[in-house]
Amino acid sequence: MNSQPETVEGLTPRNIEEPASRCAVCGSGLNYIENILYGNRCNFCSPSVKNISFLKFIVNAVLDFLIYRKTLAWKSLTEDCPDCNNGFVTQIINREEKDVQACTSCCGTGARSVGRLKFLGYLGAVGASYWEELTIKQKFELLRSI
Repeated sequence: MNSQPETVEGLTPRNIEEPASRCAVCGSGLNYIENILYGNRCNFCSPSVKNISFLKFIVNAVLDFLIYRKTLAWKSLTEDCPDCNNGFVTQIINREEKDVQACTSCCGTGARSVGRLKFLGYLGAVGASYWEELTIKQKFELLRSI
């Protein structure tokens, strides 16, 4: 017999923490309240409860919305890809330059999106590498710096 319990689908549950919003036990998506109250567990898999005030929840929700509105314009920021020539990587074969394959940095488009890199730079400026790590004070600093 197996020493690990099996679920209905025949899959074994994992106890590995994930940095995004998924339950580490059952894999279901976490909403904001579950993420704040239980960490990386959903309401059904969490052994403990962490209470949060209504005011703290509202402040976090408002700050998330304001930061989202500020960074929405960054979605369309692009720059020319420095690794390729119009989406193709060139290679010299028999003293001739030839386009060999599509660029993996920009997926053959010739331009890279820099909005995410810009946002990650702002996160680094406030001292966090993941969005989930931000405290209310860090969210205020992030909103002020944008």
